[in-house]
Amino acid sequence: MPDQPAVTRRTVVSGAVITVLATGLTSGLATGCDVRNPLSKSGDGVPEPAAVSPDVTVAIQAVGVIRAAQLAATTTSQRHPALRPRLTALLDMHKAHLDALADAVPDASRATPTATPFVVPADPKVALHTIAVLETGGRSTIIGLALRAQSGAFARLLAGITAATSQRLVGLPKP
Repeated sequence: MPDQPAVTRRTVVSGAVITVLATGLTSGLATGCDVRNPLSKSGDGVPEPAAVSPDVTVAIQAVGVIRAAQLAATTTSQRHPALRPRLTALLDMHKAHLDALADAVPDASRATPTATPFVVPADPKVALHTIAVLETGGRSTIIGLALRAQSGAFARLLAGITAATSQRLVGLPKP
């Protein structure tokens, strides 16, 4: 039909997700990273942990992405108080998303991450741009997680998180 676009939105989003996932996989292979479970049996008598459902694994990853974005926005607003009005809605959004995912994540995964702390750029404009880049990357990751979700309701929740993030990105500089 001549009124239909040559490329659908679904094709574009799926292609972007595949690109992001392929980039992550390639970087993992290039750095020699693997996904071996350090708690699996390796002949040392240590039992394997209980199996976790695929959606719980996805939820844990989503929480990690959102926590990292929340930490970046929090430390940026602390270092640059003039940016607080622009970051408040973003922080409220992250809190709501973490609350929505809380029941899907085991208690042990709710602890504060011990990842490398976010380093806030000294220039407020650069700091805000850095937040935009992190939020854009986080949104792409959550899109990929939504595609991996097995439950339709959970996939819709993750899609809602990406939609909300897209709305908040409008108020940030283009990455």
